[in-house]
Amino acid sequence: MSANLIDRGVETRRFMMSGWWPIRCCARAVFVLMIVAITLAGTSQAFAQEAPAKASKKKPAKDAPTSVDRERMKLIGGASDTEKTGKPASTKPGSKGARPVITCDNSTHDLGPIWVGPILNHTFTIRNDGDETLEIRKVKPSCGCTIAGSYTSKIAPGESGEFPFAVKSTRLRGKFDKAISIMSNDPVTPVFRLRLRGEVKQYVELIPPNVYFSKLVNDEPTTKVITLTNNTENPLELELASPLKGNFDVELVPKTPGQMYELHVTAKPPLPPGVFRRTVTLKTNIDAQKQIRVDVRGSVPERLDVYPTVLTFRSSKRGVKEADIGLTRTIRFTNYGPKPVKVVDATVNDPAVTAKIIEQKEGKVYSVQVDFPPSYKVPADGRTVTLKTDDDKRSTIRIPIRDVEKRDKSRTAQSKPKIQRPAEELIGKAVPAFELTTVEGKKVSNDTLAGTITVLDFVSNRCGHCSKQIPRVEKIRQTYQDKGVRFITVGSGGTEEQVKDKIKQLGFKGDLAIDSDRGASTAFKVRGVPSMAILGKTGKVEAVNVGNVGDLEKRMKGQLDALLTGKPVPAFTATAAPSPKQRQRPATELVGKPAPQFSIKMANENMLSNDDFPNHAATVLNFVAPNCGYSKKQIPKVEAVRAEYEAKGVRFVNVNQTFRKSYTQTEAIQAYKDIGSNLELAHDGANVVGKAFQATGFPTLVVIDRKGNVSHVNIGARPDIDTTLKKQLDELIKAKP
Repeated sequence: MSANLIDRGVETRRFMMSGWWPIRCCARAVFVLMIVAITLAGTSQAFAQEAPAKASKKKPAKDAPTSVDRERMKLIGGASDTEKTGKPASTKPGSKGARPVITCDNSTHDLGPIWVGPILNHTFTIRNDGDETLEIRKVKPSCGCTIAGSYTSKIAPGESGEFPFAVKSTRLRGKFDKAISIMSNDPVTPVFRLRLRGEVKQYVELIPPNVYFSKLVNDEPTTKVITLTNNTENPLELELASPLKGNFDVELVPKTPGQMYELHVTAKPPLPPGVFRRTVTLKTNIDAQKQIRVDVRGSVPERLDVYPTVLTFRSSKRGVKEADIGLTRTIRFTNYGPKPVKVVDATVNDPAVTAKIIEQKEGKVYSVQVDFPPSYKVPADGRTVTLKTDDDKRSTIRIPIRDVEKRDKSRTAQSKPKIQRPAEELIGKAVPAFELTTVEGKKVSNDTLAGTITVLDFVSNRCGHCSKQIPRVEKIRQTYQDKGVRFITVGSGGTEEQVKDKIKQLGFKGDLAIDSDRGASTAFKVRGVPSMAILGKTGKVEAVNVGNVGDLEKRMKGQLDALLTGKPVPAFTATAAPSPKQRQRPATELVGKPAPQFSIKMANENMLSNDDFPNHAATVLNFVAPNCGYSKKQIPKVEAVRAEYEAKGVRFVNVNQTFRKSYTQTEAIQAYKDIGSNLELAHDGANVVGKAFQATGFPTLVVIDRKGNVSHVNIGARPDIDTTLKKQLDELIKAKP
């Protein structure tokens, strides 16, 4: 066989060297091509004779839809006219192929680098390139730091609408990219997304931004460090405004003069079990940021920690395997104390359920495996896992077993059971260690309150329920102070001056202490305010009253009388606070009456008075304050109405009011500009005009007709203020002069 291959190779070489082989190869190729051409021609002719109509149908249409077009038409609900007939879809309004098309030339806007502080504003322009009216169903920013202003809900074909947005720079750090979803009736793009990008620069960069101790389990002090870096061109000066109280040390260490500092926060055991939160306040020499607040958070577990504290599951939501082979839950026992503690027994008060102890680290860590049989259902009254330990202080630990589904059904069928608040767990126990100082400089601690009956009322400067509860407590104080009962309000939620002003405004005459770092609040397990703890002469927490309860006077009198006479403190069931009577705001009493006489100088040096009303179809006086949160929410919506109705003869004026903080006219102009308002401004620093119009709260928007009568008064940042104001103005515009 090898000889044959050699002979063939020799013959091949001879043939190639002879010069004839290229001619022979070309001839063969021509012959093959002729055969293929004849075959294709015959096939084409056969198809043409057999099915000419079919061949013509397969010829592509000039305007045949692409694959993208077909997918878009599927969303609409069928094939397009182009796909069916080969002709473009009809574009006449009301025709089968007509639809709205939402578009935006610049759907992404970059705000660029900005210093933290001001509110960032931008307005997108949305256009309807379709043939039907575009209806905006919802505008949804991706987070709470982005606020949507007033926008056009319906856009006609070929028309555009403005969509203003504001971003709170104080809630952003570094580069950001915020999405805004526009939901509309465009069937192809039901959700259209806009994006706001930028970079918020911090005057002082904090790395990390807060102090987080996580879970403190060591007996030794633990220190966390934050680095503060100056990003401005001027030297930075920092100082501690208020040290942390309790078992915390704070030290501010300069690293590079004027440029870098380190904040050292040390937690020193022992700390009470539970979650703690403190705030370190630093003073700066930066005009735009006078204070820096640093959150200090963490938790301290119980000495003998059990997780979970309750075993819960839903019977109806168990899988097939769980129903067939049963269900297993694990309880983890951890001893954080210095002495070893063993789990010696684990039982369940249900013979169908078993519990098994697994030792992971002797005297320290144990797992308890609880096994439920197939198709197990928790009885209505529940069951309990009981752990026995060799600890002399906590020998028994109970973990309830509950079926959440049955619990939900029982709540709908019966009245909601009373849930014990964390603060109420202190009743009958020793007063937790704490230390406060009143605004007069008096120390308040376990030692100074020993042997006295004391009412500690924890409140917040920003709490509406507290504002209603404090005057009620003051009336009780007037009765019981002469009987030896001491009343101390423990305030938070603002600076010392703000809290003092608020308490004074509410008429409280007792002692006031500021819990700036929330050390006392944490010690007394305050989770919500108002929260009141009544301390007895024995050094125990005798009673706790959480919330602005309806029977507060009756409850406190019963508790204090019992303590003064040495009798047991009576138990009370919580009741709702009395419903306040519907009251009419003073400004609304002006409706239908002539506007009060006034005259005020505008920021543009012109005068505004009652004589100007006949010159306009309507006049809108918006009494607002630049530092009022509700005013900030309302102003962008009023600005959107102004942009539409000013051309219709309506005059809009922001009447600047003083609210807690005084602004100069220049500062007020800039503040409203930052919010996005282009209304004329009248600076009423002493609130003279505001008082004339009985504007006791802000914002108060007054609409005055051409005759000088008050036609409408709108109080507060109501969500529909833009649509409501438009209706009111339309009525006045249509009215005959």
